[in-house]
Amino acid sequence: MIIPISEAKAKLPELFAMSDDEEVTLLKRGRPAAVLLSAGRWWEEIRVPIEDLEDVSAIKERADEPRVDLSEFINRSARSD
Repeated sequence: MIIPISEAKAKLPELFAMSDDEEVTLLKRGRPAAVLLSAGRWWEEIRVPIEDLEDVSAIKERADEPRVDLSEFINRSARSD
């Protein structure tokens, strides 16, 4: 749904309820100014993908670090006990 901010003020409870199912775009002077998105949708559609990208970035940053084979790690750990 797209609605001017001036109209949205009177319909906030309704718009919050709508934000569970769809984006509610608020217009200021005829241009998009804000988007209402429920907390659940924000988490699933925005936050989770951002966290996934952060994980990929962290993995790429460590790509050049030396690696140890799991069996070698276990052997080293067993020897140190």
